[in-house]
Amino acid sequence: MKNGYASALAIIAGAIAEALTPATTITPSQWGAANLFLVEGPRAGQLWDPAQSPAVCAVIDTVFCGPHTKGAVRKSAQVGFTEGIKAIEGWIACESPARTLHVLPTTQDARDYNREKLQPAIDASPALARRVLDISKRQKQGSSALFKAFPGGSIAITGANSASALQMRTIKFALCDEIDQWPKDLAGQGSPMTMVDDRQIAFHATGDYRKLVGGTPTLEGESLVDEEFENGDQRYQRLPCPHCGERIRLVFGGYADGMGTGLRFNRSAPFDAHYICQQCGVRIEHYQKEQMIVSAMHLPDYGFIAEKPEPGRYPSWHIDAISSLFTTWDKIAETFVNAGDDPQKLKGFFNRWLGVTYKEESGAPDWEVLFKRRELYAERVIPADALLCVMGVDVQKRGLYVEITGWTADRRSYTLLAIYLTAGTIEKPGDTSDPDDPCWTRLSELHETPLKDAFGGTRRLDATGVDCRYNAPVVYDWVRRHHGAYAVRTEEGWGRPALGAPQLVDFDWRGKRIRKGVQQWKAGSYNLKSRFYAYLNRETSIDVDSQIAAPAGYCHFGSFLFENYFRQITSEYVGTDKAGNRIWKANGDNHWLDCRIIAMALAFGAPTFDIGNRPPEFWRALAHERGAPESVIAPLLRAAEAIGVAAEIAAEIESTTEPQSEREPPASESDWSYGGGSWL
Repeated sequence: MKNGYASALAIIAGAIAEALTPATTITPSQWGAANLFLVEGPRAGQLWDPAQSPAVCAVIDTVFCGPHTKGAVRKSAQVGFTEGIKAIEGWIACESPARTLHVLPTTQDARDYNREKLQPAIDASPALARRVLDISKRQKQGSSALFKAFPGGSIAITGANSASALQMRTIKFALCDEIDQWPKDLAGQGSPMTMVDDRQIAFHATGDYRKLVGGTPTLEGESLVDEEFENGDQRYQRLPCPHCGERIRLVFGGYADGMGTGLRFNRSAPFDAHYICQQCGVRIEHYQKEQMIVSAMHLPDYGFIAEKPEPGRYPSWHIDAISSLFTTWDKIAETFVNAGDDPQKLKGFFNRWLGVTYKEESGAPDWEVLFKRRELYAERVIPADALLCVMGVDVQKRGLYVEITGWTADRRSYTLLAIYLTAGTIEKPGDTSDPDDPCWTRLSELHETPLKDAFGGTRRLDATGVDCRYNAPVVYDWVRRHHGAYAVRTEEGWGRPALGAPQLVDFDWRGKRIRKGVQQWKAGSYNLKSRFYAYLNRETSIDVDSQIAAPAGYCHFGSFLFENYFRQITSEYVGTDKAGNRIWKANGDNHWLDCRIIAMALAFGAPTFDIGNRPPEFWRALAHERGAPESVIAPLLRAAEAIGVAAEIAAEIESTTEPQSEREPPASESDWSYGGGSWL
């Protein structure tokens, strides 16, 4: 009982201390400037100088002294943010004591942060050393390596991989660091971020809790850092140009021999990195950068301006190395040039230097890996969970490359057929420019012949997309005569939609477009290839029932597929052109890759399908229409509901198809049925 009374008294004393502590008028950056001593770097032993990182001051002062309960920061590495976190923790301990939780990706990260960052700062800063209880006393209510106690509050440092640590305490302040490295799901109990949010529920009524989240972003579409930033009001720092005085955002430009503004540099050393102002077009030298950054100390909100200041959005900031005093523009240029065509190095550059996400455009697994993971399912038989079937066709001079894919509610795909239709015959080769060539007749039969499904019925293809970059008039003629066929032209360039608005391509004798004639659809191939390669890299796992589970987007390949097919779908990578722009490059034949991209353009971009954004109700109705039993529909809906969630879980569907024995494909592509035997 004695220990129990002691604990109760300590809690009561802490509550009284917190209640009696007057509301502070000093901000975290002001406290840091007066009390926080640096323990590493070129200025070790000196007081922290907010003028070295005004952007960090904007974040920490606004979140903890402003009206909002939450703030988010998307940042590059080495911008001084760790010192800002220490300034917050010192301010809490000395000026606004409360129970605080600082969460890093792992418990080991928490230990490293305390050993290398926080504890040395406490020891070097007299104001903190006097306030934080000594670890050596080893009292029950004292400090420990990961628990800093002080009158009226405490700071617990933990990892996002520890469910018990995230669930054991009520907190007023939360610091969520490097959240892209956090596990998506923790011990089957959900997101660690949700657990942190639950710890602050007790303060919802008073509204005086605060939460700061952020870190360095990673992959586009998967980055929680980027998502938190985008959901906020998206503040960018705009600094005055030393020439024209207009406030500009410092952005990455590229090589100096290219046209445009932003950060520019030579292709090799000496890089002579400089900046071209977006307003006046005058060159800004690197030595002028410091003047621009320090001037932010005298600007409203330290120079930040929100791009989306709508009601209901919390403050969010972008900070990157271009506007940092801790590195040089030449070093940024050197890092980019040295990255070259290496996708991993480019990813590191975009994430850690520019503070933005990286599109996982490349990095397809080796074709042998995909070849070895082939599955036993029947060719040209639609699996139970594939509710949409699309055919993609790549047109070449001597034949047509064809791929049929089935798509599930969670964007998984099954390759049901890969075939090459030779123009003409073996004895007399033909040409796809001839609309009467037998290859077009065979394509019509593929388009019109229903496929067997897993429920004993048959189903026609939902759509066929034919590449019209080659022999376009013949493609238009074929599409005109086939319902559900699309003339698709793949377009290069990042950021293009999966399928853009159609354009009429049929004209009458007067040169006017025929309103109900053939339409050409443009497909954004760059982003679709990035998505496809990301899907190729996804792997199966073992679920809670010890069954093999495929994640959303997983690509299933049948045992009837052959080596050349896998070589072609993995034949591209992202490199750079002469201007330093990222482009897709091929290191071999890529015809079946083109087939897949055309099929994906229809599946993800056509208004009729749009499988990436369909609600569960769409998939339920479609499953009923396709004759799927309720035992199959329920898992399909669970899969559809998982779309867009970071930890995507695919439904486990019992296959009702008869597996087919593995067989070697023909060695020659001259046979029009090459790629899996007769299609009839």
